Amino acid sequence: MPMRSCRRTGAGVPHLQMAGSAAMSGGIDRRGYGRSPSSRGGSSAQSSARRPNELPPVYLGPPAAPSARTGMMHSSSAPHLHTSNQTTANINSLSHAHVRRQQGPSEAPPKAVWSDSCSHLGSSVLNPWPAHAVPIWSFHGRDRPRPGYKEEIQFQITDEVYINHALRMRCGTGDHYMGGGVGLVHSPDRSEAIAGTRGQLVMITDIIVQPSGVVIVKCLGDLEFDVLKSWIPRGLRGLHMAFIEAVNGPPRLDSILQTIASEPSMSIFSRMVNAVPEIVEVVSGQGPFTVFVPSNESFANMGVSEDELLQSPDLQAIVACHICPGKHKITCEAMYSGRTLRTVDGTVLQMTFTRWPRGGPCVNQVPCEHLDVVCSNGVVHTIMGMLDSSPAPNRRRL
Repeated sequence: MPMRSCRRTGAGVPHLQMAGSAAMSGGIDRRGYGRSPSSRGGSSAQSSARRPNELPPVYLGPPAAPSARTGMMHSSSAPHLHTSNQTTANINSLSHAHVRRQQGPSEAPPKAVWSDSCSHLGSSVLNPWPAHAVPIWSFHGRDRPRPGYKEEIQFQITDEVYINHALRMRCGTGDHYMGGGVGLVHSPDRSEAIAGTRGQLVMITDIIVQPSGVVIVKCLGDLEFDVLKSWIPRGLRGLHMAFIEAVNGPPRLDSILQTIASEPSMSIFSRMVNAVPEIVEVVSGQGPFTVFVPSNESFANMGVSEDELLQSPDLQAIVACHICPGKHKITCEAMYSGRTLRTVDGTVLQMTFTRWPRGGPCVNQVPCEHLDVVCSNGVVHTIMGMLDSSPAPNRRRL
């Protein structure tokens, strides 16, 4: 019979000491005994017969417990594992990638105003109320944010109720990405917004949370409204909700003369313009004009009274160097450091920014206080000082 060897399975193989150099013809069974030919189907006569030099097997006891390090990885017959630094094969990859660098700054997302989302319902008897309620932010004290139509402003909120609502809108609980529509009302005595309260809609475009807990809100001005019904729902920590009735259309913009006459901080410059008929005739035109208006506070800081300004022989030149005609009105977005403008009398004005990239705007080194007061025939910017008239050579003044 041919000799059969044990298979290597990776587990502990029981050892069997043989009494001779030759192994049993029957091999080794699981228990370590020599397996006789009868176990492979032979006859009893064959099993009782032994070869002349064959010795019986010696029993060595139960087999040893298998080692914990088992498997082909720890087998001596397994190939050795080596770390390969070659390029990984059979992986899909991009071999021809052309990189094109972007030229200039990226384009800013377009701004949109959320104006009366229920205007499609009309004013039918079946739908006397808007379909959706509007959150109400109530301000107390002397004043509140009052942006003009489509005017962008920012303010801070510190009340926990409005901070909680602002965080909800930042996380997507609004009708606009990073914000939503909110109604602003003014209540000096901290009372709730009852029916008949007048407010203004704003569209919140960005919410900035400071480490101190203060939240900066950026918004666009929208339409005015009247409160029809208000209540405080559960789960919003005291925030007011209201059904409102917005005005029929956007407010009509006033002209430059009407705007500076109606604003209390521009009253002195308004009287200076009206004192010069030639300037009134120019500014009453279609435009557009870009007007830099010194505020009343700037005149007080310079120690110049209103009577001295109105009686000055150079009043016409003083007013003319603050008015810039052109094909386009120069808003804040159109300003950049080094841009020059030419006034009515030929004076050259240059825009600069004291902080990069667009912080601290100045015109001829005079700081700007409030930008982009939009008018029907131009735009007005308030400044914290007066500009000097210095027309170009051979340029006749008005």
